[in-house]
Amino acid sequence: MCGGDAGTIFKWLLDDVVSKNIEESTLLDWEARHRVLLYPFILANKRKLFSADFLKLCRSNYLKNYAQVLQVEHFLQNFNEFLSAHSSHAIVLKGVPVAENYYPDKFTRHSRDVDVLVEQHQVDFIAEWLKLEGFHLDSDYFLYNKKQQEVFLKNNHHFCFHGTNERLPLIIELHWKLRSNEDICNINPFDKGYSWLKTSYDHLFTLHHIDQFIYLCVHGTEHGWYRLKWLSDLPFLCQRINLEWNCVKARAHELNALEHVELSLYLIHHFTGKILIPGTEIHSFNKDIKIKVSKLLSRINQSALIETGYLAAVRQILFLSSFNNRKWSLNFWMKWSISPADWKSFPLPNCLFFLYYPMRPIFWLIRKSFR
Repeated sequence: MCGGDAGTIFKWLLDDVVSKNIEESTLLDWEARHRVLLYPFILANKRKLFSADFLKLCRSNYLKNYAQVLQVEHFLQNFNEFLSAHSSHAIVLKGVPVAENYYPDKFTRHSRDVDVLVEQHQVDFIAEWLKLEGFHLDSDYFLYNKKQQEVFLKNNHHFCFHGTNERLPLIIELHWKLRSNEDICNINPFDKGYSWLKTSYDHLFTLHHIDQFIYLCVHGTEHGWYRLKWLSDLPFLCQRINLEWNCVKARAHELNALEHVELSLYLIHHFTGKILIPGTEIHSFNKDIKIKVSKLLSRINQSALIETGYLAAVRQILFLSSFNNRKWSLNFWMKWSISPADWKSFPLPNCLFFLYYPMRPIFWLIRKSFR
């Protein structure tokens, strides 16, 4: 099994040896591109294979990440105190808790933004607190009218807040649901009876192990597994937690996420030749899974830090439409045929809101022409 340089680096993160044929500069580029850390995975007896300058840069990146983890923990402590004062709770998605629960060391997983899930009725309340903490929202949501806010909440799943405080993370993503497409992972961890996992903070929790695994598969798959950072979470989780395939399969089917899970497992098998969860019927996965993985490999091995441009956007929408029969869903396509940018540039009364859909091409052309 292979998969280009990305596959080689992925195997290194799982304690396999990196090919000596890859230049050190290329390794550093891939570290930045996939938001992974090299230094923690260069074993002491392997460091003689690399130059002193390379090791110094790798260590420097690791120390920067060390500081970023501390920023996240400082934010989580503040957030926990705020939630405690208001008898509220939140779920932390991915990030530092995943590293704490499943990695050898919480500092070995790259840390950037913080994703927190709250109940939808608390979004405005917590958004105001984030503003007081120095974060600013990157959308005009609070300037929208009631109808626009309703549509925005339905079509999206989080806000993105940016901060400038050196003691806090640069980005906070405030979620009110797990995914924007409600046909998948449509669960509410705040429901009574949901067995969430504790963290070191008494008002912050994480998803339980099987749901965490499935959510990580869904998140990574719907982002085209563009970063190995996300894919690495899966084997580290499975090294700590003995997952049973029948249980994972049944829960994934319940959450309408089985194809996402199978695609993730097949991709790892493609890179490593190994079956991640014992008992997985990897060779019985349908042909569509294998076709999608072959297409994703070119995206995974791209050198660009992010995918940009209209072609990439259209390709991503078509990719998302290939899951859960979304290509036949009117709601799915309507979500992509409307833009909040039009609401700001061309305000219409609520009774004429429906015109934003057929007028979208015209509004887009006007905005681009007069930019």
